[in-house]
Amino acid sequence: WRPYIEEIKQRAPQASLVFDKFHIVSRLSKTTDQVRRDGMRELEQERRQQVKGTRTIWLKNPCNLTPGQRVRLGQLERYNLKIVRAYPLKETFRDLWSYRSGRWAKRDLNQWFW
Repeated sequence: WRPYIEEIKQRAPQASLVFDKFHIVSRLSKTTDQVRRDGMRELEQERRQQVKGTRTIWLKNPCNLTPGQRVRLGQLERYNLKIVRAYPLKETFRDLWSYRSGRWAKRDLNQWFW
């Protein structure tokens, strides 16, 4: 949140800002959901019906998807939808917390931004 960051910089300029996994993943999920909603508005009625009711699939951690949701995700990934491109970005970002080496994490973070 920009006002929070600015307040910290002003009151504690020597402090290091740390962004925790929970808040970053939460923000990525909100952005992913916005991409889904924006994309739904652009779809034709027939395709909208095919995608309707899939919000939970896009926001859940993949390891928590039910078998039926996994099948549905596989079907949806065949379509050329913005959400299909946004979803992997959200999920690959989670991988950054599995690194033990800051150097490798930084390399992959730079690749993720690219």
